[in-house]
Amino acid sequence: MKNPWASPQRKNRPSLLLSLGLSLVLAVPSANAGFITRTLTRVAAAAAITSVAHAYAKNKRSSDREADAPRGQTTGDRASCTDQLPMGKAPTFSNPKLGENTHQVCYQEYTVLVSGKTLTPLWSAEYMTKQRVLAARRMKRVNSFHEEDSVPIAARARLADFVGAKNIDRGHLAPSGDMTSPGAQYESFSLGNMIAQNSSNNRHVWEGIESGTRNFAVSNGKVYVITGPLFIGQNIRFMNNRVAIPTQIFKLLYNPVNQTGGVYVVDNVDTETIGWKSIAQFEQFSGYRFNLGAPALMAMPQPQQHFERSKYAKN
Repeated sequence: MKNPWASPQRKNRPSLLLSLGLSLVLAVPSANAGFITRTLTRVAAAAAITSVAHAYAKNKRSSDREADAPRGQTTGDRASCTDQLPMGKAPTFSNPKLGENTHQVCYQEYTVLVSGKTLTPLWSAEYMTKQRVLAARRMKRVNSFHEEDSVPIAARARLADFVGAKNIDRGHLAPSGDMTSPGAQYESFSLGNMIAQNSSNNRHVWEGIESGTRNFAVSNGKVYVITGPLFIGQNIRFMNNRVAIPTQIFKLLYNPVNQTGGVYVVDNVDTETIGWKSIAQFEQFSGYRFNLGAPALMAMPQPQQHFERSKYAKN
């Protein structure tokens, strides 16, 4: 995706000046050629220095701007792809069909795998630390939902897919409340990070799980988080005949301090009921494989209770 903050390229004027100067040397009488040649040599040297200085300043401004500005979507083999994953291992699927027509997208602070079959992400992965959570708490939320341009058109959801949906939110897998910069927060609003989530679920019970996870990252120092939808059963519903609506949502926590883990599982309905399982138990019925061995069940963080819609759940 072209960076909208990048300045248009300018013509290299010092090089143009040098070309014109050399042309003039060829056009003057031989008697004056030596003097003019020496003069233009100085001009050429100054022009070359100016050209280098302009190029350096331009690149410096571009680098500074790219470092500070929101980057939008970015794909490719970035370190963030593996840094966000426990042991650097991405989830796989016991059912090969789940892995067909998928596209991994790497962002500044999380990574996702988008499915061209469901037009949703199948999982997101984040490495949460105390420092990251404390930095994210200073961020003000700015809604900026947008389509994921790095995924092929036929394999991605559109903003229009969510228009008119009743009691359905564009639910984040990697929460915007986990992001530490305007650029990272912007990336969290990609539809490549969104599922069709029951509105009450998103704004209450699920937000409580997200808040509890952040609190655990602060108290424990670090935690890996993998979040995703489940599509279980034969009667999967589709929004606007395009975007699959999950039957359940899960959030896996892996504690690298003591190699324990666990998974929250919540039905994608208006509910306050939260289930949790060991990673091995979850793998048996979900179709996901996390390739972490069989870590012992951790003491799952207590979700925060939300009886009123939070300002962070606005959609």
